[in-house]
Amino acid sequence: MTNMRRMLPLSLFWLLACLAGSVTADNAIRVAPGYQLQRLAEVPGARQMVLSPAGHLYVGSRQYGKVHVVRNFSRGGRQAEVILEGVSMPSGLAMDANGDLLVAAVNEIWLLAAADQRLASSTQAAQLSRHWQLLTDALPQHSHHGWKAIEVSPDQQTLVVPVGAPCNICLVFPHADEPTGTILALDLSALKAGKLQYHILAMGVRNSVGMAFHPESGELWFSDNGRDWLGDDLPACEINRVPMGWKSRPHFGFPFVHADAQGGQLPEPHAEIRRQHPGELPFIDPQIVLQAHSAPLGIHFYQGPYKALAGHLLVAEHGSWNRSTPVGYRVTAYAAATSEPGVLVDFLDGEQKLGRPVDIIEQGDGSLLISDDANGLIWHLSRASRSD
Repeated sequence: MTNMRRMLPLSLFWLLACLAGSVTADNAIRVAPGYQLQRLAEVPGARQMVLSPAGHLYVGSRQYGKVHVVRNFSRGGRQAEVILEGVSMPSGLAMDANGDLLVAAVNEIWLLAAADQRLASSTQAAQLSRHWQLLTDALPQHSHHGWKAIEVSPDQQTLVVPVGAPCNICLVFPHADEPTGTILALDLSALKAGKLQYHILAMGVRNSVGMAFHPESGELWFSDNGRDWLGDDLPACEINRVPMGWKSRPHFGFPFVHADAQGGQLPEPHAEIRRQHPGELPFIDPQIVLQAHSAPLGIHFYQGPYKALAGHLLVAEHGSWNRSTPVGYRVTAYAAATSEPGVLVDFLDGEQKLGRPVDIIEQGDGSLLISDDANGLIWHLSRASRSD
């Protein structure tokens, strides 16, 4: 892999402090000192979220095939209503500057134009069903790693959509005909006109379910889940960065090499895949490596007033499903020039799993909303005092 500077996490001191932090009323969920965690709304299977300019919270789901809205969420609304149903894994949501809500299912992109205005004119959210427009159904149809998280680019020109590998380990684009194992940039204007036009932003991406644009550089960062069945501690999960101005489609290694927590690259042991190794093609190193099976999903660059989080990358670690001892199930914070992440919320009590965080969004006051698809909850993380 090429040698790129890593963005490293918060201090070990803060990690230990967080793990010794206060216990919420919800069993043994632990939060960092100085912060408090509250349940705000029940949303079945809550995945990616959008908090709209009018203060409505739109939320995708995976297994339920539904998109919900919590009307007037910013003004205390807590009732989830279905606004789209009967689609396959509509987990990815984004809203552009026009207020148009975009939803990514497995092979489909749906549009609810002027979502807030539509909602304001409807006494029941279910009335919105007639206003949805299917923009495309031409994305790969694989349900394995087919659920998505999506983002609109800062210039509002593209919709960024990952297409996961349809397997644990297999050959993907360009060794496969479909653009699997990639991150795509869909032309947003063409998409709204019903045309699927895209270019490939990144190759060699196994399963990204979280993306964020850096607020200063504008570079795209994304999470990626490492392959399974190489043991409890191999390979590492990843946070990656697409280099600005990269002249060709950068390749992040899958399926030929994987991230190694000790540094460097871990060659894929499957002999048939090794034989297809593309020779001198450079692979991009991850910016951050995480414990294998921790399953990083949503990521967010903090930009609010909490000084302790200034400039940090926040990561929702969804948690392991096939490790002998569970890991992940927490929200972590990463900054430069240190060696361990700070733990903001820890949903793991021994081996008891008290929640599975998926997405993180920041409210205007700097507090955070965290979706939890295991409990079907939206959590609110805020500081307990104004000292930080």
